[in-house]
Amino acid sequence: MYNGRVSVDVLVVGAGPAGLMAARKIAAAGFKVLVVEKEKELSVKPCGEGISARTIKTAELTDKEADRFIAVRIKRANIYSPSGIKLSVVGGSAQGYIIDKKKFLRVMASKAADAGAEIAMAEPAKRIEKVDEGYRVYTRSCLLYTSPSPRDLSTS
Repeated sequence: MYNGRVSVDVLVVGAGPAGLMAARKIAAAGFKVLVVEKEKELSVKPCGEGISARTIKTAELTDKEADRFIAVRIKRANIYSPSGIKLSVVGGSAQGYIIDKKKFLRVMASKAADAGAEIAMAEPAKRIEKVDEGYRVYTRSCLLYTSPSPRDLSTS
């Protein structure tokens, strides 16, 4: 995908839920964002694939989008600590979900891309160096530069 030198405002390392949400929000604010992910496809890292109902709201997903990856709606659960202590959670409506993580990340990646973020798969960040007001990041196939931006991310 990338070859040679590339300059971006923000580089996000990792295409997991947090990285994709960060990329989406920052790109929507008008910054040039690139997500680099070391794996060839989304969802390689093992995961229990359970999320809270609040996660859907935090990720700003519609019910229609959520329906693409929700496998089971959970109304109650027993949670056991490593020491054997049991916590029972019971609610009237769905308190959480068992999801298809690959489909969940596809939805999140699609929303990040729609906001303007670019996503490079199989592109691990190998070395990061601080230079002047930005960073130089070496990946598998290119050298990335994060350039100082005239806008502050916290005010966008």
